[in-house]
Amino acid sequence: MSNSDLETQSISIPFDGSEDRFDRWRFLQNFLDGDHPSSDVVNIILYRVLDGVLKYEGPSENVVELTSEVKQNIEEILTSFSVDGRVKAVLTMSNNDDDYDEAEKSTLKILEKLETILPDPVENEDDYKSLWDTIIELHGRETVKFNESQNPVSLDWRIANTVTRVLLHYDFLTLGIINTPP
Repeated sequence: MSNSDLETQSISIPFDGSEDRFDRWRFLQNFLDGDHPSSDVVNIILYRVLDGVLKYEGPSENVVELTSEVKQNIEEILTSFSVDGRVKAVLTMSNNDDDYDEAEKSTLKILEKLETILPDPVENEDDYKSLWDTIIELHGRETVKFNESQNPVSLDWRIANTVTRVLLHYDFLTLGIINTPP
C-alpha cells in the first residue's frame, strides 16, 4: 500500500450513507462559506460523486441522464485531473509560491472542465437556474450577488460555487455518494 493510499484511508469522509440530507446541506453551506473541513475532503467527495454517476446503473427519477459528451467529460475529469481518488479542484495551500501558482493554473483547467458537465444556460435554462437558486438558498442572495460582482471574481468563490453546483447537479444533496467504495 502506498503512502497516498494510507493518506486517503486516514481522511475521514463525513458521508458514509448514514447521514441525512440536512448534513449534506450543511456541508455544502459550510463549503460555500469557506468553512469546509479540508480541501482533501471536498476533492474526495467530488471524485466519489462523479465516479458514482458513471457507475450507477438503473433508471431513477433522481439521477441525471448523461449524454455521451457529458459522460466523456466526466471520464476525462476522473482520469486527467484526479490523483489518489481526488479531483484536485479545491486548492491546497502551499508555502511555495511557485507550487501555488502551478496549482492555481491546474485548478482553472479543472474548473473549465467541470463547467462542461453542468447544464447549459441556454439549452437547459431551467436546470441551470435551479442550481443557482439552490446556491442562493445555501449561501444567501446578497452574499452571492457580492461574490459574483467582484472584478475579477475570486478564485476561491469560483471553486466553491462550481464544485457545489456540480455536486448539486449530480444529486449529492438528495442521494449522497452513490456506489461509494468500501
